[in-house]
Amino acid sequence: MTPVPAPGHDEGVPPTLLSWLTTLDADELSTCLRLRPDVLWGVPVADLEDLAERLEHPASVTHAITGLAAPWLAVLEVVTALGDGASVEAVARLLDGSTAPDSHDADVRAVIDGMISAALVVPGQGGVLAVNPGARAVFTAPLAFAPPARALLVGIPATELMKVTRAWGMDVAKRKADLVDAVAGRLADPVHVRRVVSEAEPEVADVLLESVRRALDRARTAVWTADGTEAEPEADDAPTPFDPVAFRRERAAWAWAVEHGLAYPTEPYSTSVTFPAEVFVALAPPRFCVPFRAQPPAVPTAPVPPRSLASAAGGAVTEWLGAAMAVLELVAREPLTLLQSGGVGAREVQRVARSVGATTDDVRLVLEIATAVGLVTASGRSLVAATELAAWRGETPPQRARALLRAWFGLPTIATVDRHADGRTRPALTSLAEVRDPTGIRAVLVSAAADLDDGVGIASTDALVEAVRWRLPLAADPWSPEWVARTWAEAERLGVVVDGACTDIGRAVLRGGPQDLEAVLTSVLPAVQRRALIGSDLTVVVPGSPDPTVVDVLDAVAVREAGGAASTWRLTAASVREALDSGLTADAVLSALETIGGTVPQPVDYLVRDVERRHGHLRVSSAATVLTGEDAALLAEVLTHRGLRHLGLRQVAPTVLVATLPVPHVLTALRSAGFLPVEVSDDGSPVVGLRALHPRTGADGTAALAVPDGPDPSRSPEVGSEDADEVLRRWAREQTAALLGSPPLPPREDTPDGAAQRLVRGEEGSHRNDLAAVEDRLRDNGLRLGAAEVRQLAHALVHGLPVSVRYRSSSGGVTVRLLSDLQLLGGSLFAWCHLREDQRSFTLSRILAISAVPGAG
Repeated sequence: MTPVPAPGHDEGVPPTLLSWLTTLDADELSTCLRLRPDVLWGVPVADLEDLAERLEHPASVTHAITGLAAPWLAVLEVVTALGDGASVEAVARLLDGSTAPDSHDADVRAVIDGMISAALVVPGQGGVLAVNPGARAVFTAPLAFAPPARALLVGIPATELMKVTRAWGMDVAKRKADLVDAVAGRLADPVHVRRVVSEAEPEVADVLLESVRRALDRARTAVWTADGTEAEPEADDAPTPFDPVAFRRERAAWAWAVEHGLAYPTEPYSTSVTFPAEVFVALAPPRFCVPFRAQPPAVPTAPVPPRSLASAAGGAVTEWLGAAMAVLELVAREPLTLLQSGGVGAREVQRVARSVGATTDDVRLVLEIATAVGLVTASGRSLVAATELAAWRGETPPQRARALLRAWFGLPTIATVDRHADGRTRPALTSLAEVRDPTGIRAVLVSAAADLDDGVGIASTDALVEAVRWRLPLAADPWSPEWVARTWAEAERLGVVVDGACTDIGRAVLRGGPQDLEAVLTSVLPAVQRRALIGSDLTVVVPGSPDPTVVDVLDAVAVREAGGAASTWRLTAASVREALDSGLTADAVLSALETIGGTVPQPVDYLVRDVERRHGHLRVSSAATVLTGEDAALLAEVLTHRGLRHLGLRQVAPTVLVATLPVPHVLTALRSAGFLPVEVSDDGSPVVGLRALHPRTGADGTAALAVPDGPDPSRSPEVGSEDADEVLRRWAREQTAALLGSPPLPPREDTPDGAAQRLVRGEEGSHRNDLAAVEDRLRDNGLRLGAAEVRQLAHALVHGLPVSVRYRSSSGGVTVRLLSDLQLLGGSLFAWCHLREDQRSFTLSRILAISAVPGAG
């Protein structure tokens, strides 16, 4: 978009975002809305004033800059630091043009045009550029210098600004806005700043220049020297001794700078001062520049035969799906022990890996994905199979793989990272707090591979990381090489990438369509195998993906040795004994093997028959209760008593009986039959239970004794014993319904083209009258936000939509919460907090910001 000067501004005066929006036609406005889609979330945009307020909101600006490439980010910071003195030429001078000197000016102008299209930079008369006001709230210290002049001057009293303008010989009206414009405009002129410093005493000037040098050393991305090159800061751990002379000299220089308008107190009556960013820019060395690279770094590639991609991807998915089946079937048979602190410990992971013939990385990856899909779940201190596992096992291999691949792409952690940043072992199924956006890492890496031409793959992940950090510096800056390497290895393990090239599976995962992904998987995965190859060496091999019925048979009679492209089991004496222990006979075992593998080899038949001959020589049974007595005749009477048959009594010695029911049941039955048993402990001593007796008054008014053994089971629950939280939630819904009435259908969310055409025509949103009463109620109850934010919350309340809230708690901390199921209760917002996973109350007066969320409208 070519910069269009905003009307109504004198030459050299920064424009406003609203005045610039009025100059755009429908196509230009639609382009802006496509680049800033978050401003269309929630309540439809009412008019250009409403749109400007949304575009200037810090949350919207933050959403926009997180997706900016490094050159765009550098330009935005420079424009913010230059303040009112920003222009295309000034920005280009401050950016390093050594990487492409011939095209530097054109590259800078192209980036600025893009920033203007996204409403992050606004053009004005005479080539003046103004930064989006929301960027000043995001870049509180652009280029690691200090806030720009306008951000500082807002908090300075008008009387102090009048002193500055008089010292500079300016005749300015006494209005605060006029004073801010005058001072900010003059500070944005480097010639003026240098002229003021030149009038200072040499000692004062030296202190000011030293302050600038220290600011350059604190630069955000690198330490820039005077010639624009990067240099590592010198490590100096030795404490600097206090120098009273230097301290007094520095204070005197700061006082002079405040008196001459070059610095301002950080707080009222404070001795600490802050220099506006424009002063640092003006006093920086002539050759100082900010790193700027218009083109991304090259990523080395290597040839990859396209024909081999599909087969290699299919083989990778088949092998990993076999490992996943083995791990999940083991969890179904033997639940895994969870640590007290949560997660599955490293030893348990290693045990599972040895049992199924997989790697520990595979086990971690399977457990994370299966938990996300809901195939396994925690039950107390154990990880057990969920009911959904049976249905998942019955699906076809493409369907099973589709569910796992889609879950992997959205995992909230990098599953195979087994250690925290401090070196501590990380249990499986625990969060990796150091990684802020693992989904973003996957999307960026897989997209980078998908963007390559056919027939080539990425040859260096290190170079890929550098390219990604150029493309998404804010997101990728904290990524460690291990996170990238682990994510890349997971993608290769799942067949998403092969030899650095994105496969059809990876492209389908990026597109996100389940049917598309299943179709690709169907074309590369082998068919389900319902037959097994039973060898004379007691091994059983199932090539490809075994049918669940085959797996069930082999897991019941054999030991799994390996999975992957071909799954292998081995028949052993122990595995056959376990099958007989479960109630099977030798004939049943051999018949099941014949069903899946045809004629059973003779060594297998010998093994099964031999184990059967030795099976059951010793018999072990359970007894819940043991009865003993000295009178054998009495025990014989108990054994034959018809009323005690349900106890499962049997005689193991003349004076010993055993029962299958627990002690309390046996005691009750014996006493009901007229016997007088006594309970004894393991050492034979009687078990005595003392109970306190408390007097009470009987129905006839006489004294009686009562034993408080707890609630009487014969009594019905008291009326009104309903859960208090549920009562509160129902009351909140009733109160909100009485206030808002029945919620109408939410208005359809605007498209960029539709919203642009409506706004250019000046058509106002029809929702305003519907929300006016709710907006007034919110303001009356303490909500102190801008009109657009109040409207967003009213829209969410009326239509039952979620919102993002920036909130200051009673302790003073500030958090961002995603809230849904909103209810309005006087001066509080009652809602479901997704962070705490609970119903919470939020005081309206402590809400600092409101933002719509995607799809809320």
